Amino acid sequence: MIIPYCSGDFYLGTSEALNEGFYLMGHKIFSTAIDKLALLKPNGLSKATDIIVIGYSAGGMGAMSL
Repeated sequence: MIIPYCSGDFYLGTSEALNEGFYLMGHKIFSTAIDKLALLKPNGLSKATDIIVIGYSAGGMGAMSL
């Protein structure tokens, strides 16, 4: 799965409240992506023991924060 841009909070935010004009919910973005991958048949992540997360530019920063 490709998530083309990093969230402004590097996938760490969990706040549902407006924070200086932004909703910082990057953790929900990443969690939802992983949940969707787990549902894929026949080779979803349901039996995976490890995953590799990579990124480039700002996405690299997001990948390192996970």
